[in-house]
Amino acid sequence: MLEIIALNPEDIRQAARGGADRVELVGTMDADGLSPDHEQLHRAVVEAKKAGIAIRVMLRKRAGFLFEQTDQQALLQLISELCENGADGVVLGFLDRFGNIDHSAISSLELVQMPVTFHRAIDAATDYFGAWEQLAQLAGRADFNLTQVLTAGSIQGVNAGLENILAAAKNPFAQNLIMAGGGLAQKHLPLLQAAGISAFHVGSAVRPDRNWSRPVAAELVRKWAELIS
Repeated sequence: MLEIIALNPEDIRQAARGGADRVELVGTMDADGLSPDHEQLHRAVVEAKKAGIAIRVMLRKRAGFLFEQTDQQALLQLISELCENGADGVVLGFLDRFGNIDHSAISSLELVQMPVTFHRAIDAATDYFGAWEQLAQLAGRADFNLTQVLTAGSIQGVNAGLENILAAAKNPFAQNLIMAGGGLAQKHLPLLQAAGISAFHVGSAVRPDRNWSRPVAAELVRKWAELIS
């Protein structure tokens, strides 16, 4: 499974043309990705439906991974809108002030059975492997449909965290959920695939010159799609 970061409808078109399976919609790459506004969400979901590609939407209003009560209503409104527009799921991740997975913050968003990608907040947790155990507890709840965990194994990216990802993948629970991403390079794929990981997340690597101001390029997406097929 190949997921591409998309900022706009053109990114979505190009990701679909290149053979990606899904896009992760963010409104801006400020702070490594923040939520889209209403208009961005609507246009993106319409384009994803036309292009025949799945779309998940980032739920993150500010830098860092602490949940602020002042953001709750805005996030609940965004969840309502993405459900109405027909997005496939959400991308989120919250840590408490001790660096643990914030179960109460996630519960407060009333996600019910909406498919969820837990994003790279896990890489910023105080204890990476402990955070996996906390996610296992969360995933056991009937009201939380955790389908993937986006991780680089380290807040510094896959180059620094590759060994952590490989170690986590020895646990069948984690292996089934890991989507490797965050500075992911094609050189990382053989080791990750050998460890049983089959989901990958790519951002700047499918843009010319790795420049976020340039749109996704279908030919670059296709190279990744061929490598992981």
